[in-house]
Amino acid sequence: SSVASGTEYTGPKLYKEPSAKSNKHIIQNALAHCCLAGKVNEGQKKKILEVSMFAC
Repeated sequence: SSVASGTEYTGPKLYKEPSAKSNKHIIQNALAHCCLAGKVNEGQKKKILEVSMFAC
């Protein structure tokens, strides 16, 4: 029932070190093309995207 010493786990890496990258572009894209798509939401979309450019 003991694990043989010298063997290392070679399966998939379950933990990934967080990077300094941001999801800002993905969120802006989702807002512009999914959440606030269309002419009706144009004004609100512009305001939100302008604010999101300065937040971070």
